[in-house]
Amino acid sequence: MSERIRVYVQLRPNMEMTAAEVLDHCRVALASFKIPDEVRLVESLPLSAVQTIERAALREQARKELEQTTGY
Repeated sequence: MSERIRVYVQLRPNMEMTAAEVLDHCRVALASFKIPDEVRLVESLPLSAVQTIERAALREQARKELEQTTGY
């Protein structure tokens, strides 16, 4: 099973951007091996009590999304 890179993006208030535009920006700004395979635009990111992103919660969300789409 190969790994896929998924990025979760929370836009600033009143900002509009599509997943395709995020990928276009990544292609310009990042090395090719760092370009994500998927972009998820989200209303908010899970934060800890000290306002840092809870990566474990994002991994769990990604796992649940994968289960829903693949049936695993």
